[in-house]
Amino acid sequence: MKQFVIFCSSLLLCISDTYAQNSLSIADTRTTGTTPDTYNRNLLLNFKRTDSLQIPGINPSFVVLMGIRPWGDNSGGKAHELAFASNNQIYVRSGLSPAWEGWRRLLVENESGSIGIGTTTPAYNLDVNGTANANTLSLNKNLVLAMPSTNTERGPFNPIWLAVRSGRKLFVDEQFASNTNGIIPYTLSENGSVTITRLTDAGLPNNSGYYLELKHIGNSSPAFGGFRQNFTGRANGTYVHVMRAKLPVGYVLTSNSNVIGTGGTKYWLTNNTGTGKWEDYAYVIQYGNGGTISTAGYIFIDGGPTPTAGNPLVWQLASSTVFDVTHLNDGEGSRVNADMLDSLHAKDLIRNQATEDQVASFRITGNGFIAGNVGIGVTDTKGYKLAVGGSMIAEKIKVKLKTAWPDYVFAPEYTLPSLQEVEAHIKQYQHLPDMPSAKEVAAEGIDLGEMNRKLLQKVEELTLYIIDLKKEVEALKNK
Repeated sequence: MKQFVIFCSSLLLCISDTYAQNSLSIADTRTTGTTPDTYNRNLLLNFKRTDSLQIPGINPSFVVLMGIRPWGDNSGGKAHELAFASNNQIYVRSGLSPAWEGWRRLLVENESGSIGIGTTTPAYNLDVNGTANANTLSLNKNLVLAMPSTNTERGPFNPIWLAVRSGRKLFVDEQFASNTNGIIPYTLSENGSVTITRLTDAGLPNNSGYYLELKHIGNSSPAFGGFRQNFTGRANGTYVHVMRAKLPVGYVLTSNSNVIGTGGTKYWLTNNTGTGKWEDYAYVIQYGNGGTISTAGYIFIDGGPTPTAGNPLVWQLASSTVFDVTHLNDGEGSRVNADMLDSLHAKDLIRNQATEDQVASFRITGNGFIAGNVGIGVTDTKGYKLAVGGSMIAEKIKVKLKTAWPDYVFAPEYTLPSLQEVEAHIKQYQHLPDMPSAKEVAAEGIDLGEMNRKLLQKVEELTLYIIDLKKEVEALKNK
């Protein structure tokens, strides 16, 4: 860049000096091309057609061409040309005899102070029509994205990968702690093979200690094959497939899908090429607003040499899952794709029962706290904290009553019903006094704590009856 600025400055000084002596004329050589040998220690101005100069990216039109060469051969350095086009753009090329190098367009502000790269009509201060790459990114002079890494095993942390991890997670065992998280080989051809093995290792970029090793041999179609973690989206739904992988240099991760609806689109949020390091990758699938909606979640490997039995392609996955980012995760939590329940070891997973039944079992090894009511085998707890539709077993159950324990039966002031009163109540109601009837039990059930209290009250009353009866028997013996 410094050399080009020096060249332009020298050129302008040369023009000024020449103009001070006499004016420059512009020759009409519109159809004739040029080479570095066109210039020999001189400055020339020509009227040219763009197609005679092969200036890319502009329609055939006319330019003012300025050329200069400091010496008569290559020993003095390169020759240079500036082309001033009618679209307000300036193009430059250089070269040594016998041929020119390619044309380059100078970045020039328009009347609004905007600069375009890949566009001649920038709508912003800097408008890039195409891809851009930066190691760091600052907004308002504040660093918001920095991706330095000197780690030979781990690529730089990518904040974008973290930012898209929102919404509902479709595959919950993301780091393969219990299984392959619904991942199976993806291959459409019998000419090659893809195998997936769940392994363990230290130093992985996850907290499970497990990873998946993928081994490719031959052309498995598409390309070298890969893996699939299938899901079916919905109209206007947006899904992000995130994964952490170590792919060898030269190979490329490519995403595939079936029909994703009318107006659907898909694209990578991150780089998708292999670096030989653990990298964070993210891919977007945005379903259309209608039409046929089908499955997505296919990843295959392309680029690089074809793997063989003697030299297979081997790479690793430390994590992989899909987020439904149009789902706001409003209390439902993570759910499992129903098609994947068997392969995901459903016994380890809990699904939301506000909208669907729990297919699997669950286990709590630590402390669990439930603020609401719990129903087991029932759909309505009737307001009870725990409702069980069926039998249950426990080694010990403790009931703490709020009412008085029936020791009051032995108090001197307690009035013990006479046996005649008890007999009359039984004849009339067919149950003991203060005890629920069979009809009441059938309708309301039994309160274990209260029933034990009543039963103890009857046992204590019966004890008093026996004591009184013994006294009467002893009295009769003494007569």
